Amino acid sequence: SYHSICFVFCQMYLGNAAIPVLCLLNFASSAVADRSLRHRKEGPSLNFGEDEDDYIVVFKDRASHVTFMENEIEAVNCVRHLDFINAEVLRLSNADASQWAERDDVLIFEQDQKVTAFAEEVPHGIIMVEALDIDYVANSGVKACVIDTGYGLGHPDLPTESHVEITGFNPYSDGRWFVDGQGHGTHVAGTMVAIGNNGIGVVGVTSNASMPLHIGKGLGDDGFGSNSGVLAAMESCVQSGAKVINMSLGGPDASGAVEEFLTKLENDGTDVLIVAAAGNNGDSSFSFPASYNSPLVMSVAAVESNGDRAGFSQYNNQVDIAAPGVGVKSTVTTNSGTDFDYTTWDGTSMASPHVAGVAALIWSHYPSKSVADVRTALECSAVMPEQYGDDVKNNE
Repeated sequence: SYHSICFVFCQMYLGNAAIPVLCLLNFASSAVADRSLRHRKEGPSLNFGEDEDDYIVVFKDRASHVTFMENEIEAVNCVRHLDFINAEVLRLSNADASQWAERDDVLIFEQDQKVTAFAEEVPHGIIMVEALDIDYVANSGVKACVIDTGYGLGHPDLPTESHVEITGFNPYSDGRWFVDGQGHGTHVAGTMVAIGNNGIGVVGVTSNASMPLHIGKGLGDDGFGSNSGVLAAMESCVQSGAKVINMSLGGPDASGAVEEFLTKLENDGTDVLIVAAAGNNGDSSFSFPASYNSPLVMSVAAVESNGDRAGFSQYNNQVDIAAPGVGVKSTVTTNSGTDFDYTTWDGTSMASPHVAGVAALIWSHYPSKSVADVRTALECSAVMPEQYGDDVKNNE
């Protein structure tokens, strides 16, 4: 599987609605442990230096607090009153603070620690494809499928069945579609659907957690699969009703069986767009399924954040479009799929889901359009970097 990816400059010109980013407060302290919290009757003696700091002083009861306010408040530097918990915030030298920590009328003595705002990160690829300018249309009937190493169901930044319909299929005897023992599939899925406005992690192309998903575990937890396994996963995606299938995987050899399947889909008039990673060999060789000569398949190369072609990205006459594939941050699983995290990877595998996500985004606004229409919209709205020539223009 391609362990990195990138995507196109898809100028969507479909709106300018701003999506707010929800910030939360992180109350994790960076203070030295032995002076961060002092419960009056517990803990080691505090070793304070000479610096001045703010401290929260919680008195042991209301009477103690009142006595302090009547007799001592004028002699100290009071920063803030916290009457509702019988407390004051005092600015003290650390030498004075050490004495305050030992007072019998004090229940809690702690440094007034700094808090920082944190917000979910919008990866640069999401900005490049202008995915935040429009929302996925819920109940549009446009479903996406990801064929990869599985899906980290339960990742706090990914949709679950509580958000939207999520189904899956595993053609192999080992593993489960909703457990990603390798992390690659979860990274790809995060670029497509990571939840926005939840204050954590990252944002996907379709970030409102309303796009139904189907997961085809075409690759095992070791990151490898077979043409037959991938083909079975493709069929499960089609049968599930998926309109867009992302395949951030491939190999150097074409499969007659897969070609036959693609021909059948085309002849049957199946409206499905298969978006596949072009490959990471950094040359003009072909990889499959990206390089199948089918109107249902789009091959995605990778570009850097400045638009330059990524050095690892394959390039050939089957490449249809390019997308951000360098330094792409997304969701992952760790510890054989039991834990969840985030990481940054490079590769055409990371570029492909940008395109697949945008395709689903567009299609949700125009669900009656054909696969040819959606493909044309993608190709005609993409920006042609100068290094590739000027024969393709942005079609406004």
